[in-house]
Amino acid sequence: MSDVMEFVQNEDGTFGTYDDTHDIVIHCETEEEQKKVIERLKDTSWIPASERLPEIKITAGCNSCIDKITGEGKDI
Repeated sequence: MSDVMEFVQNEDGTFGTYDDTHDIVIHCETEEEQKKVIERLKDTSWIPASERLPEIKITAGCNSCIDKITGEGKDI
């Protein structure tokens, strides 16, 4: 989406490049349009990242994969 290279700090303190390949940007011309878009997103249970980061939900998969993602080693 952008011609610039951005660096982000990882949780372990190292830095890496930010990949915006799958980012979605909604551009609104007016504040009224922005409010309409936000209301439509809220109707889909959308929560702004500034309020709460998305939760990882695992609905199916092998236990060894889930162990790697959650680090909990629990069966589903």
